[in-house]
Amino acid sequence: MYMDSKQLKEFLDCRWQELSLEIKLKAKEILLKGLSEFEINEIKLKYNQDPIGWITPLHLYWGKYIRNYLRQEGISDEVLPTKQWDDYYSQCIEFAIGLRGE
Repeated sequence: MYMDSKQLKEFLDCRWQELSLEIKLKAKEILLKGLSEFEINEIKLKYNQDPIGWITPLHLYWGKYIRNYLRQEGISDEVLPTKQWDDYYSQCIEFAIGLRGE
């Protein structure tokens, strides 16, 4: 299903709101431990160019690595409201590096 930018933003914001603060903070801790300074700078650059769709070209490979990393570090899909990291990981990255509030 294709979403335009407005629909995607609404979807991501809605998913973010349903995620517990406990999971948000745990994901932040994990991501800050795992993301390199280079990756953080690249994400910020991509975000500044496209704050909604920055993750799209990264989703398949790098995004899969990040989702698996979050799982490996102790946050399984089963504890997420929709039961899949696809709906939350980009917002968690944004939160971890200061691009999204609680």
